[in-house]
Amino acid sequence: MTTLEISKIIKRSFDQYLEVPLKEWSFLAQSGCIKTIKKETIIKKANKTEKSLNLIISGSVCILIWNENNFICTDLLFDDEFAFDYLSFLTQKPTLYEVRTMEDTEIFTTSYSDFVNFTAQSSYGDKIWRYATQALYIDKHYQQLQLLTMTATQRYKLALDHQGNLMQRIPQKYIASYLGITQQSLSRMRSNKK
Repeated sequence: MTTLEISKIIKRSFDQYLEVPLKEWSFLAQSGCIKTIKKETIIKKANKTEKSLNLIISGSVCILIWNENNFICTDLLFDDEFAFDYLSFLTQKPTLYEVRTMEDTEIFTTSYSDFVNFTAQSSYGDKIWRYATQALYIDKHYQQLQLLTMTATQRYKLALDHQGNLMQRIPQKYIASYLGITQQSLSRMRSNKK
């Protein structure tokens, strides 16, 4: 994949937050690489520091946290979405989050230091940091509001609207934990939809 193609992918993914000219992304595109990662591969382990910014070109990733005897899925991420432990990336400290592929996944990845260098050199650097942080903050609050104000069925419908083939791409146990329900409840919900 060429630098121009990678720049276009980064731009397309980021444009929903802030439209930055394509040429601004070329330095970042040159600093990273494309990786193909097998299904069920841990990209970032729990209790470790996130050292990479990852953008999904194709595939899916879950952000997981271990709780007592099972994983809880806090985020489901797909094509053209950033997939990394953002809290650890920002603080450069370990967190409990684990980042794991759910299917064979192709990502663009660049290091924390290369991203910091990119934002320092780009005339849009401060805006990129600010808009990315705001977007993730807003997304997390919407997710929290959905958990507090919507039924599991409503949240399931929203997830399907976002990613129609969700059930084929993500194991049911992770979807259920993301929705805050049991696997049995998810199975009943799916049966009622048919």
